[in-house]
Amino acid sequence: MAGCRCGARPCPRSKEELVTTEPRRFFRPQPSTSGTFATWIGVYLDLPGDDGVDWDEIAAILGEAYRLMAPRQLLAQLDRGEPPLGRGR
Repeated sequence: MAGCRCGARPCPRSKEELVTTEPRRFFRPQPSTSGTFATWIGVYLDLPGDDGVDWDEIAAILGEAYRLMAPRQLLAQLDRGEPPLGRGR
């Protein structure tokens, strides 16, 4: 199918909903033999027209995925509106 893709690990409810309701835009990546990517969602980034990328939606998916994986210290920093470590300091 499409060549340009992005992947993230959203909450399971979001994954199933997106893959089921919009299979042209979202897919389940092939898991590795160790199971990596089994809980991830894939997004096609090069679809034309009405199926094109909704960058606000992609930002929300990536933000949710980050919050599922990030250490508590970085989440607290994000919630306080501080820049990531090493930037602007």
